This record gives sequence, C-alpha cells and structure tokens, in this order.
Amino acid sequence: AWLVLAIALVGALLAHSGLARLGGGKIEGVGPPQPWPFTLLWLAMALGSFAGVFALGHAAGLLAAPDLGAIWASAAVGMVTLGNALGRVLGGWSGECSAPQRRVALLQAGAAAALAAMAALGGPILLLLGLLISGVGYGWMAGAFPMIVARYWGVERVGLIYGRLFTAWGCAAVLGPWIGGFLFDLTGDYRGALSAAAAAALAACVTMLLLPAPEQHTSIRTT
Repeated sequence: AWLVLAIALVGALLAHSGLARLGGGKIEGVGPPQPWPFTLLWLAMALGSFAGVFALGHAAGLLAAPDLGAIWASAAVGMVTLGNALGRVLGGWSGECSAPQRRVALLQAGAAAALAAMAALGGPILLLLGLLISGVGYGWMAGAFPMIVARYWGVERVGLIYGRLFTAWGCAAVLGPWIGGFLFDLTGDYRGALSAAAAAALAACVTMLLLPAPEQHTSIRTT
C-alpha cells in the first residue's frame, strides 16, 4: 500500500510540475493553463474521494453488527453504490449549469454532515441514509470534474488536465480504506473513521469554495 501511495504522490507532483507546458500549442479562445485552480481541484478531489472511497470500502462493515442480519450489510453496499451512480449522472448534468464547482461544494458539505451524523448517532436506518448521501457526493465529483476542467482550460485540454488531476483519486483510493481500517482497529468502532471522513469531505467543500472564477467559459455543448 505504501509503495502504491508513493507512486501516486510522485505522479501527482509530476502532473503538477508539467502543467505549465500543457498549452504549448495555442487554442483559439482558450486561455493558458492555470496552476492555482489545478492545485485546488487536486486537493478537493483527493479529500472528497478519501471520504467517498472510505464509504464504499467500509459500507458493509458499518452494518455488519452481530444483532443485524446479513441483509443490512448488503443494503449498505447497495445504498452507497446507488448514491454513487446517481451522483455521477447528476454531477455530469450539473456541468452545464453556472458555477458547477459550487454544487460540488454543496454536495461535499452534505456528505460531511451525513458522515458526522453517522459517527454521532449511529443506527441502521441513519447509516443507510448517510451512505446514500455520501455516495451521491462522491459520484457527483466524478461527473462534474471533467466539466469543471473544461470551464477552466477548455474542452480541448480536458483529457490532458483531467488525466493529471485523476492522480488525486489514486492517492485517496489508497488512503481512504486503509486509514478507515486502521482507525477501526485502533478504536474498535467506526466513529473515528467516520469523523475523519466527515472532516475530509468538509475540507473538500471549503477547497471548492476557494476556487476563483474561470477566466474563460468554453461551451461543452457540441453543435
């Protein structure tokens, strides 16, 4: 796991260091690459994905209590997966709206509130609802981020920029499940892990709110 994380971090550093060279060929109507929004988007994706991947990886464990049947653990996996699917569809649609980054921030705030409520209150019904909400927040990022990249760097650079941005998910995919399991082993329950995931989602929300307005608004519709 540490080797994979090291590779992901090195890849992220290389992705960011090469950002200024992505605009070697000029694209009509599109401004040069902007490193500062890239850094904020990278952090937001890493933090939000940390919370989302944790929920996906530990959904069954959250409802795997001996007094609950196996059906509850299966339902937990189903709820977070359903939320993830819904978020991906709706997040892609939100890219056509004004200020899609604000909607990502709102969904991450909702995920943070859901995860915090799960940590504080518990209960199978609340856990299922919280997993659904956190799944939507995670999936929403996956659908909206390519559209947001197009707002900042133009459609022509989405593949180049988003491919580098996706290294943030690689880091989160390694850390989210691992840290969740570590905190569970350390404390004997999921309260600490849920609190950490809630804090990560809240930090993702704040990071998205710090994004400056894009300098250009390349249309992502085709005619």
